[in-house]
Amino acid sequence: MVTRWITKKGNDGENRHIPINEGHRMREREISLDEPKKRKAIRNMDSKTKLLYQLGFIDEDGKLNIYPYVLNNFLNTPNDSKIHSLIIVKGNKIEFLATDASGQATVKTFMPNNMHLEDGEYELYYDETNNSFDLQKLEPNDTHINVKDYKKTSYEEGHKFTIDGKAYEEMIHRFNNFGPDEKYLLVFKKEYVGNYAEMNIVNTTYKSIDTIYFKVPDEELEWRFFKIVDGEAFSRALKMINGKKSSGFIDVDLIDTDLPLILSQKDKKSRVNKYGFVEPADLKEYDYDAPILHFEW
Repeated sequence: MVTRWITKKGNDGENRHIPINEGHRMREREISLDEPKKRKAIRNMDSKTKLLYQLGFIDEDGKLNIYPYVLNNFLNTPNDSKIHSLIIVKGNKIEFLATDASGQATVKTFMPNNMHLEDGEYELYYDETNNSFDLQKLEPNDTHINVKDYKKTSYEEGHKFTIDGKAYEEMIHRFNNFGPDEKYLLVFKKEYVGNYAEMNIVNTTYKSIDTIYFKVPDEELEWRFFKIVDGEAFSRALKMINGKKSSGFIDVDLIDTDLPLILSQKDKKSRVNKYGFVEPADLKEYDYDAPILHFEW
């Protein structure tokens, strides 16, 4: 049987030659001609570079996969006698913890020790001035205060949903269009019976409101919930988890208390599980008050 081919432009703008399966008409699956080359490049990485790749900080070509300002916020440790980014290696498991400069967002990653790092605790730094990382092993008797840890990665009685597809793209687009001096809050809210909830993006600098709607699971139509977090803290945690991507998904778990909102993204293939913890916003820090920031049960 003669294989027929079509040419289609890939996500990187380059043309790809794609075989057409005449029996099943599977025309959309793109075959990356560079995939074997990329796999080889990953295998040949040294242990520290592979660690950065597994964490999602760099891509297969060793280029930054996360915005420098986000890495700088989590990994450029201020001189305050605290550890802000900690890597714990125990046998075949690695745990990564980092808190941003505001103290409102923490990320946590669990992954296999495929790079065979030596057991112990390490601090990871990022230097934006020369775009470099530094991994330093801590002494067993190190007296620095450790990064805040969160033991729960889900709430048994929490409200769970996924933001993906068009809603995810709209969310990232709005986050990326905020100016560096603008402050904004995110209000996650579901008031009525039905499949949809909303995320209100409240710009407290210009007193404007935007709304993104997302679906909730069919079995949870009668949910009602309300949660407010700082928009920048949420955005930083999300970008530490999903990098620079403008599309994707993020699982959200929240509970109507003063506990943090939990973000998560799990990869069964790589066994890398990432979490973000965003503390509830303290509304007294914002020069803005409006009915949308309050909820009547």
